[in-house]
Amino acid sequence: MQIGRVLNLRGYNKFIKFVLKNKLLILMISLFVFGVAFAVFSFKSYTSFESFSKAYLDDFLRDRQNSGFFKIFFNSFLSSLLFIVFSFIFGSSIFGVVAVPICVAVRGFLNGLITAYLYSAYSFEGVAFHAIILLLPSVIFTVALLLCSIEGVGFSVIQIKLTMFKNADYNLYNEFKNYSVKVLCLSGLVLLSAAADGILSSQFINSFKF
Repeated sequence: MQIGRVLNLRGYNKFIKFVLKNKLLILMISLFVFGVAFAVFSFKSYTSFESFSKAYLDDFLRDRQNSGFFKIFFNSFLSSLLFIVFSFIFGSSIFGVVAVPICVAVRGFLNGLITAYLYSAYSFEGVAFHAIILLLPSVIFTVALLLCSIEGVGFSVIQIKLTMFKNADYNLYNEFKNYSVKVLCLSGLVLLSAAADGILSSQFINSFKF
């Protein structure tokens, strides 16, 4: 019994250490989940949400049906890259501590809207479409966005410290260079997401008739 308590205490301490070490990651995940949940639970309350989701899905299908891998890959990469670019730009200023988390929550909200619409309007076929076409590219891109957002908020905090405390021990040029390199490397995940979108959409999207 005593051994079990010790093990539970150790596990609890490890969990606390993980939370403290990864505060930004947990915050970003929480905001993303909040965006998804808010969209799902409020979907039926606003007709504009359904109209937006239907228009988005119609455009999504029109762009991908009868399109080859490279066209889908290119379009998917550019559209996804916008969120990374916005996150990077906001993170390059002192306003990033607020604006970057908002970007994450908005992305979660948009994902939630599309998911809610598919499940509501098309039932099992909508679930299958989400699982086969949308899920994998979305997960890969979300990982990229979360990691980029962490870097953006971190760099924004550094700028705030330099603004408020003139003796803060940071080299802004080196910090910005490191920030830029990290975001550029993480953009490789956006390429992977677009590739997954291109493969799955070109192979399976014509199997769905909405």
